[in-house]
Amino acid sequence: MATPPSKLDQAFKELEQEKNVIDTFMQAEKEMRLRLHDLPLHLAKNVIEGLLLEVEQMESALSEPISEPLSSPRGTNYEKVVAFLRSKGNAPQTRDELVNGARVPRGSLSVILYQTHTDNFEKVKTGQGKILAWKLRNGI
Repeated sequence: MATPPSKLDQAFKELEQEKNVIDTFMQAEKEMRLRLHDLPLHLAKNVIEGLLLEVEQMESALSEPISEPLSSPRGTNYEKVVAFLRSKGNAPQTRDELVNGARVPRGSLSVILYQTHTDNFEKVKTGQGKILAWKLRNGI
């Protein structure tokens, strides 16, 4: 008689599935880099920016993320960034703080800050000089 899998066994199985998905994406990314290497820089940049935007749109289209920590708010990556900044009293946050605190991928954050929602965020230089931080513009 077989015993049901334990929660630990189930967690390992889920981690293995996620690892396989990541491995597949890593291989695809490696192949894409090889193909982009032959393109002029400005064309390669346009392709990459388009792909980042497409990935963000796919992420926001998912009604239920495949794997998401319970502490992470639901919604689009943009909504997660806004919620995180509001939870910090709109104090300026660095890119690393936004990625980790809002739990959004670095590439998606770049798309949000530099392409899709540029009017909603304000760049602020921190006391350390060149380090940029971001906060919501007034009224957002």
